[in-house]
Amino acid sequence: MQQLPQDKQKTQLQRFYRHELEELAQTRDALRTKYRPDEYSDSGSDYNSLSDHDGGDSDKYRVEAADMSTHIPASNVGYKLLLKMGWKAGTGLGQNATGRTAPIPIERKQDVLGLGKQEVDTWYNESSTAKRKTTEVERQAEETEEERIKREKQVEQKRAIQAELEMVKSAFYCALCDKQYERISDFEVHLSSYDHNHKKR
Repeated sequence: MQQLPQDKQKTQLQRFYRHELEELAQTRDALRTKYRPDEYSDSGSDYNSLSDHDGGDSDKYRVEAADMSTHIPASNVGYKLLLKMGWKAGTGLGQNATGRTAPIPIERKQDVLGLGKQEVDTWYNESSTAKRKTTEVERQAEETEEERIKREKQVEQKRAIQAELEMVKSAFYCALCDKQYERISDFEVHLSSYDHNHKKR
C-alpha cells in the first residue's frame, strides 16, 4: 500500500477535523435555537427557518421572560390554574376577590445588611444629627435647681471616692524609692527587690 506524503496526510486530517467541528457547531446552534430561540437566534431568522422545517413544533419551547410591568400571559400555567379555581381576569385574589390585583414589587438587595437594618441605621443617623449636641455649659444653664443640687452631690461623691482611693494607694507607696504601686502584689515584689534593699543599706 502506497503511503501518502506527510504534508498531504496533515492536510487531509485538518480538513476532516474542520468538517467535524463545523457539523458540531451547526448541531449546537440548532439545539440552542430550538430550545432558547429568544436568547441565541439572531433577529429570529434561525428560529423561523427551523420552525419551517419541523412543522412549527418549536413554539412550545418558546420562553417568555417575567416582567413586573406586564401581566402574566394567558398561556402561562399559573394563569390557567387561577382560572380553573374561579379567578377572573382583572379581579383581585381571594374568596371575595378583594385581594391584590398587581404583583408584589421586588427590589434587588445590593448590600449585605440584614432586613430592616438600613432603615434602623438611617433613623438613628437622622435622629442623632437632627440637633446639635449641647455643651456642658449649656446644659448647666438650662438645668433646674433640683438638677443642679443633684449634679453637685454627684461631683462631691466622685471627689470623695477619688480621695479615698488616693489614701488606699498611699499604703503602696515606697518613699525610699519614690515609687507608687496600684496593687499590693507589685508593692511586695518591690520590697523584696535588689534595688529597694540596696537603697536601704
